[in-house]
Amino acid sequence: MIKEAFFKSWLNLKQNWKLLVPDFVYRAITIVISFYLAADFATLSSVFSIDVATIENFSNPAVINALKFVGIFLIFEFLLSIAVDSIRFGLIADVIKKNKCLLSNFKEYTKKYYFNILKMKLWIGLIYALAAVLAFAVAILFNLTVLNDYTKYVFFIMAGLIYLFMSLSLIFRYPILIMENKKAWDSISTSYRFFRNNFNYTLQIGIIMAIFALAVSVISSYLIPLTGIVALNWAGILINTIMVTWLALFTFNAYHPKKKP
Repeated sequence: MIKEAFFKSWLNLKQNWKLLVPDFVYRAITIVISFYLAADFATLSSVFSIDVATIENFSNPAVINALKFVGIFLIFEFLLSIAVDSIRFGLIADVIKKNKCLLSNFKEYTKKYYFNILKMKLWIGLIYALAAVLAFAVAILFNLTVLNDYTKYVFFIMAGLIYLFMSLSLIFRYPILIMENKKAWDSISTSYRFFRNNFNYTLQIGIIMAIFALAVSVISSYLIPLTGIVALNWAGILINTIMVTWLALFTFNAYHPKKKP
């Protein structure tokens, strides 16, 4: 079943190159805006690179303006990414269910999925924040009961294990949200139950995704142009767009045949 999902995802992508459009446009917009905000990013970088940040550093008008514009950009990028997710997942669902890919339905996808995906991201952010607090608490407890020299190692080990557990248990949250039209929290809990009942299957899916993402990252790193400006590396952007889209296709195709947890 995993092998079938793997090759079916490539076939879906080959037959429906329009799936790449939302992410490619999103990345292009991000690059253009980042280019115009380069001076603001440089200003903030110089402030945070100071060994001891003081109130005077942040009261500088140039720094305040930089914080304002970069803050607006980050909020805009976050909200835009949700719209892109809505369109990408909507297209993928139609490819799998109806074998069609119509970009003209982007308004329908955005209207149908936007707020559920927003809620999903907020829930996930809260869960990861609580997990970080848990890892920190365990590290502090270890510090009080054993040797404080090992505190940071305990924290990183705990954080890594929690991140791995959560990543695996949440792999299928979006296929569930979109394919079964569930609410955000229901999708999270259903994904966890699926993981619990299909541990080996989910682990194999996670390993394949990790290997694929790592391979693409290595390939992209060699495509940085001689100028050293990563943002202008359009080949790398295209490869990363393909990676993101294929990974989404793979999780949808891997979950769809086994959708009963």
